[in-house]
Amino acid sequence: MIMKYDIRLKTNIPESLCDSLLYDDKAVFKVKCDKYDDAYFAVNFEFEDWSEDDYMLMPSCAYNGNRFKSVPRKYPPMFLEEERGLMPPITITDVPRLEVESDSKMEVTTGDMATPSVGLYYRKNKKGCLICTTQGIGCNNFGINFEEKGHKSTITISYPVKRQKHYIGNSLREAYDKPLTVYAGDVIEIPFKIVEFEGDSINDLFKTFFETRKCMTSDCEKGTTIAFSKAWEIQEEKFNTLNYREKGGYYGVGTEGGRFQDWQVGWVGGGMSSYALLFEGKPHSRERAFNTLDFMFEMQSEAGFFYGIVNNGVIYGDGFDYPGTQNFHLIRKSADALYFIFKQFDLLLKRKAVLKQSWIEGARKCSDAFVKMWENYGQWGQFIDVETGDIKVGNSSAAAITPAGLALAYNFFNEDKYLSIAEAAAEYYYSRDVCTGVMTGGPGEILQCPDSESSFGMLESFMTLYEITGSKKWIKYAEDTANQCSSWCVSYNYVFPENSEFGKLNVKTLGSVFANVQNKHSAPGICTLSGNSLLKLFRASGNIKYLELMSDIGSFIVQCMSREDRPIYSWDKTPQKLLPGFICERVNMSDWEGADKIGGVFNGSCWSEVSQML
Repeated sequence: MIMKYDIRLKTNIPESLCDSLLYDDKAVFKVKCDKYDDAYFAVNFEFEDWSEDDYMLMPSCAYNGNRFKSVPRKYPPMFLEEERGLMPPITITDVPRLEVESDSKMEVTTGDMATPSVGLYYRKNKKGCLICTTQGIGCNNFGINFEEKGHKSTITISYPVKRQKHYIGNSLREAYDKPLTVYAGDVIEIPFKIVEFEGDSINDLFKTFFETRKCMTSDCEKGTTIAFSKAWEIQEEKFNTLNYREKGGYYGVGTEGGRFQDWQVGWVGGGMSSYALLFEGKPHSRERAFNTLDFMFEMQSEAGFFYGIVNNGVIYGDGFDYPGTQNFHLIRKSADALYFIFKQFDLLLKRKAVLKQSWIEGARKCSDAFVKMWENYGQWGQFIDVETGDIKVGNSSAAAITPAGLALAYNFFNEDKYLSIAEAAAEYYYSRDVCTGVMTGGPGEILQCPDSESSFGMLESFMTLYEITGSKKWIKYAEDTANQCSSWCVSYNYVFPENSEFGKLNVKTLGSVFANVQNKHSAPGICTLSGNSLLKLFRASGNIKYLELMSDIGSFIVQCMSREDRPIYSWDKTPQKLLPGFICERVNMSDWEGADKIGGVFNGSCWSEVSQML
């Protein structure tokens, strides 16, 4: 035994009316009374020598216990004027979290997690453990609590869920969990596995997690329903029918109820879908992808960054109309654009196409803008002034994919400054973010809640640097990052309620991806990447688990695409049939939008379609 802990069983049924039995791999409760209302069963893992400086992980739900400054904010949230600056403390919304400087408690369910488990890493003693379990009993989730009092911490797995606070929408509110009635002869089993390890850093926690994250499931069946080639045909047709805007000439990022939504560069697919359509599309699609590149470079500011939102020719900021945010730009959007611009250039040159001079000049302008910002600030921040390049909100991982973009700029322009900045920035992000187990700020509507999108962007950067430089240190950095990425990817097949849409369709959740700790649903695909960096990492490292992770992610997405022969219906009172090619981002295993929304979707399409095409 590496860790010191006690395991205690707990039930509110009197001992004479219920047997409580502890085994190496499960707790078993046998009910002997005729009937007991509001029954509760739990297994507690109690640890000594806990400190607020130690690290707690709930995969896709809490990173460092979400122990950050929290502010109440309606959706979509934005930083207020007094919260902005170059180095603000990591600031999150009112999500389940541990307190910064006092005893505290987190209460969630297994549905809030990509893998039902809790990880601890003791920084001083350089050791840690994972407590793993299953989803629950049938389609009913277990409750997962973490409580700290002084130098003691307790992980609790309970049945049924019995929270004091329930996360709904964007805030914690009074819980409404239903009581459980049991009868004589009922047997409640709570399975668990304890994995202990020693390690020099938090990276060892994620390495252990990656290697063992499927230890509690025997169901690793993938959910592919049709061939990718057939899915592509449906998706290409949908994009040309519903996503192309003749006025302006570009592929947009989604549709809702059949209506065209606005252009957003990067993040959710603008200027990224065009890469897939250039690569695989029919001549008509490739022509429109060319037009999309034209449009994107027309929407570039004097500072070199791309305008984040354009709707009917009107430019909007990324600040959700909060005061003083009219020029706010989520830097991640231009970072994504930079990377995919050079990927498209490379593809076109391999096909002997002639690049437009305006594209080349725009690509250099954007590359230089990132270089200038790094030289001025030593970071790229999260929100900037799109017209000047000044950082408005800093201290995040939002631009983690930028080293990949600059490395490709070096490859294209053959100018050393791009590679030197790319390497310096990648070292900075690795030390500050990857090695501390907290990457933040990729999505534009979560403040700085930990997120997967920054992690996958960082992985893309490390693998691109490895490809260009040949230095094997980037493989090590990539492995550490990919291990964190795995904590956002669902590692088992969730049991949905039979009458839910996903229950009826027998959707297999293995490989769906949580975006962040605020929006408590997993989704079809990585926002917005293919995951090919995992394939490259497999080839570089020889570790087949990275290939398996990519396969899980890719195989999941097509299940969520509505088709004529397999339509998906919305959760509306009068269900609406999603059009062919529509993919909604919701894979609700959590009741954050209400128990009735588990396994359901709204009638809309989104970036997940771009992820599938990529």
